[in-house]
Amino acid sequence: MSSYNFLSLYGAQGKCEPHLDHPNAMFTFDYCIDQDEVWPIYVSRVVPWPGAAFARDFDPAKLKADPAMAFGEHVLRPNNALVFNGSSQWHYREPKVSGQFCNLLFFHYYPAECEDLVHHRRWADCTGIEELRPLVRPVRDALRPKSRGALAASRRLLARFRPPLDPL
Repeated sequence: MSSYNFLSLYGAQGKCEPHLDHPNAMFTFDYCIDQDEVWPIYVSRVVPWPGAAFARDFDPAKLKADPAMAFGEHVLRPNNALVFNGSSQWHYREPKVSGQFCNLLFFHYYPAECEDLVHHRRWADCTGIEELRPLVRPVRDALRPKSRGALAASRRLLARFRPPLDPL
């Protein structure tokens, strides 16, 4: 199932810190539209979602240097794409050292059978934990787009760049 998509227009000072994508972005389709210099992405092995203690003590340099993460370098050129498990594989790009731009489209997907788990409105029903029900409104408000005009413009632009194949 398609989750969310966005366009990233990185400039000369571009960087992408180590991160995991939201759980509703289980599969990430990273598509390079255009760039003036290659800018590798580094992707780890598949790992479990980190707990609160990890988040509290998070050190990006330590994560990148950890041999257990087995980060691999992937070079995308215009019209190339990479599919990986964005919510279970750490990924990052080093700060750009050359070139002026890199334009990327990101398409995110999750398995249809996980729909109840990725939609916060369904958490209480699918888990049987009624205490989750009052949390729905704060989560909804945090996820709400700040500008409907910007969201509509992004959707129109993304509609022009559909991936050639649905990776699922």
